[in-house]
Parts: sequence; structure tokens; C-alpha cells
Amino acid sequence: MALDKNKLKQALVDNFTTIRESSLSAVDSANGMAQAIVDYAGDAEVAVGLLIPMIPAIPPAAPVPDISVLTGTLLGTTTATVGQSILSAAILSSFTAKDPVMGLITTGIVAYALTFTSFTNNNALATVVTTMSLPPIFNNIAWTDAGLSEEEIATEMASIIHQSFISAAHTGTVVSLLGTIPVLIAGTLQ
Repeated sequence: MALDKNKLKQALVDNFTTIRESSLSAVDSANGMAQAIVDYAGDAEVAVGLLIPMIPAIPPAAPVPDISVLTGTLLGTTTATVGQSILSAAILSSFTAKDPVMGLITTGIVAYALTFTSFTNNNALATVVTTMSLPPIFNNIAWTDAGLSEEEIATEMASIIHQSFISAAHTGTVVSLLGTIPVLIAGTLQ
């Protein structure tokens, strides 16, 4: 799977609707918003692109398969839920502080992206550092003053968050589970 902005938008709309219709608390709202982001981000993938062989200190005893077999391989995240509590706490802190520019949510999303450290499929395992080169900045929209509907707000938020996630860069190593030597990778989330 890949990151789907519409999936995030719909999950945000559903959360807004549930909170409003059920008169739930700020904690419920923060948890619901965090869950929407986690469900969306859980579909993140990295494509193995830039391959730089890591020279082993001791040459392998057996022939090493060609590392080019990994080129273009998609690996899905395995750590999407690891930072969920960090994200939820940041969103709640923003709500509690009545943070007009949602700076605490921005900080929480950036911290959450850092927890994306492991990606895998049936043939390869990548250990990476994921950093958001374009943090989600929400202060360009006067949410309540603009008279936007919940759906319009969710659309704007989803667009901002999605842009941040697809610009998030990863660097690290990938090892083929088929015996390929480790290689360095770099790219962006998909």
C-alpha cells in the first residue's frame, strides 16, 4: 500500500463527527485524531532506490547475490504504532494549551515520524532514520474564523499532513533476507 491522503481525510472527518455527535472529551478527540494519522501512516512504504554496497570487513565465504535485485523493492513500515502515544499526547497538549497555530501538533507529528525506523517485506528488511524535511505547518489557515466545515478542515489538514509525510526522507540500510550483503538506501516515504 502507499500513503493515501483521502484515507486520512475521511478518518479525520469521522473523528470530528464522532466527537461532535457523542459529545466526547478532548482526550477522546486527541486519541481519535492520532489514530487517524497512525492508520494513514501505517501504509507508508519506502522504495529501495539508491544502493551503495557496504564493504564487509571479512569477505563472505559464499558468493553474494547481486544487490540490484533489491532495486525498486517496496518495503512497508513495521513501526507505525510505536509513536502513537507521543502523537496523542502532543495533540492533547495542543488542545489543552488552546494552541492557535497547532505548533504542538506539528512537533508531535515530526516526533512521530522519527519512530518510523523499520520497513520490511518478505525478502528484505530496512533499518532507517526517517526525518520530516517539511513539517506540517497548520498556522496558514484560520480554522475557526474562516467558517470552514469539518470536511473542509479535514481536507486541509490531510493535505498538509500528507505533504509532510511524502517529503519525509529516510536513510539507512537494507538487507535482503535472501543473502544479499547490506546496502545503504535513501529516499522518501510513499
